[in-house]
Amino acid sequence: MKLNKTAKSNLMYIGIVIGIIMLLPLFNRAVVSLSGNEKYKSKKDKIKKKVKEAKAEATGAKAALALLGISQSEIMKKGK
Repeated sequence: MKLNKTAKSNLMYIGIVIGIIMLLPLFNRAVVSLSGNEKYKSKKDKIKKKVKEAKAEATGAKAALALLGISQSEIMKKGK
C-alpha cells in the first residue's frame, strides 16, 4: 500500500505517542525508586504480605480457641 508523505508522518507521530504511553509506567517506577520513596511494591510482595497477615490471624484464632478450651475438631463437627 502506498501512502503519501502526510499519511506517513501522521503514522510516525501516532507510533511515537503510543510508544511514549507504553513507557510511562517504567519511567514512573524509575522516578519513585530514585527518589528513595518506596511506594512501588510488586504483586509478589503484596501477596506475601497478605499470606503473613492470614497466618497471623490463624495463629491468633488458634490461641483464642485454646484459651476458651475449644478444640478445632469440635468446630469441624459443628460445621458439617
